[in-house]
Amino acid sequence: MFFFKNKNNSSFTLTLRQKLRVNRVSSFTLIELLIVIGILAVLMVAVVVAINPAEYLRKSRDAKRVTDITSIDKSIGILEALSAFSSYGTANTVYVSLPDTSSTCANLGLPTLPTGYSYSCVTSANLKNTDGTGWIPLDFNSSGVVQLSTLPIDPTNSPLQVSITHILEVLMN
Repeated sequence: MFFFKNKNNSSFTLTLRQKLRVNRVSSFTLIELLIVIGILAVLMVAVVVAINPAEYLRKSRDAKRVTDITSIDKSIGILEALSAFSSYGTANTVYVSLPDTSSTCANLGLPTLPTGYSYSCVTSANLKNTDGTGWIPLDFNSSGVVQLSTLPIDPTNSPLQVSITHILEVLMN
């Protein structure tokens, strides 16, 4: 038993059970908190799956590829219009936008080309050059009109996902 005095200075007694009831604060139990956290986690996973951020990243890389190819196409069109004779590379050569120490891209593990075709690579130091020593063998600087500061490369730039590499092969034929 506990003895207390109230505001009027009168005393009263409480049993232990009554005291525990008076001091009880309503709160969540550990189980209730874990259940709520679990439900939130499931909802977050569902939202991430529905949004699919990997697809958005893939679409943004594809948009960059399209922009880069359009830029290269317009630059080559301007070069063709300005100069009567220009070297546009070697026929049956696939110019690769990946750096390699070998000029034939031997270290990249690229698929075998049909007979008569070959790969052409440049070093990483020359990869983005626009003076004809980059991965596209055209001198964009000679015209003075083309505004291509560096040559674009594939956003992922790996041998397994080469996408820009074959555009010049089409232009050669």
